[in-house]
Amino acid sequence: MRGDASAPPRTPGRVAADSYEQAFGTGDGVLGDGVVPIAAALLAGATRQLELEGVLHAPASAAASRGLLPWYGSGAVVDVWLAAALEAAGAEERGGG
Repeated sequence: MRGDASAPPRTPGRVAADSYEQAFGTGDGVLGDGVVPIAAALLAGATRQLELEGVLHAPASAAASRGLLPWYGSGAVVDVWLAAALEAAGAEERGGG
């Protein structure tokens, strides 16, 4: 979700912009999950990154609560990130980094 500081108060873009600004110092035009900017969520130097398009940070967000977008704890979304985490853990155990 792109932060939009010029959007009306309490709209998703405005809420995202305000949240990103608190975490990152700027929020207008910044991409993230509605709460955390992507740049703050990805670990620099990590050998693997997983970015889930169209997934929101919290189930209480307006779009998630109306069923418009999934959140990280939605069943189908958990299947994606959990599979990636288990695969990465298996690679670590096998010494594959």
